[in-house]
Amino acid sequence: MTQAPINEEPRHSHYLLGHEAFRQAAEQDPEFFFHMMGSEQQANAVAQLVERVKSIANDGIDYDLNDFKVQLTQVEQRPTVIIQLPLPQAYIECLYLAVVSQHEFSELQNMEGKEHKISYYTLELMEREDGGSGFAFCTWEGESHFFLAELDADANMLNFVELIKAYIAHQAESANES
Repeated sequence: MTQAPINEEPRHSHYLLGHEAFRQAAEQDPEFFFHMMGSEQQANAVAQLVERVKSIANDGIDYDLNDFKVQLTQVEQRPTVIIQLPLPQAYIECLYLAVVSQHEFSELQNMEGKEHKISYYTLELMEREDGGSGFAFCTWEGESHFFLAELDADANMLNFVELIKAYIAHQAESANES
């Protein structure tokens, strides 16, 4: 990814999209979120969310909807939606976000009456200690935001997915040790 000059302040709308809007939509109704992102209504759902955020942020930013790329995949047998946002122009703006089901595909068939939980991850532009730019791999639990790692390699979707896989594996190991 070629990095443009870094702005001093993040765009409010971009921050809200990466840190709040998609996360809250997924947390509110995970099944509906996964369904919409996997349907013919995907582009319309993203456009509506962007417009809603634009009206809240009121920062005058118009996004090209073609800059939002949605990838449906799986991470460790868990349904996953990865969204690439317009390129970050300031620290803490997200390049990617991921909504990962906490349930494997096989579990989802027997979820009647059970709560569908998700994990939310971001890959955010950050300022490194040496003054250069890098990317922070973060997760969210409710309204709390946690830094997990700095991405040393190129910021691309494959490397983002590998970070998520490593974190899920670490969580599973930690749970087995308890």
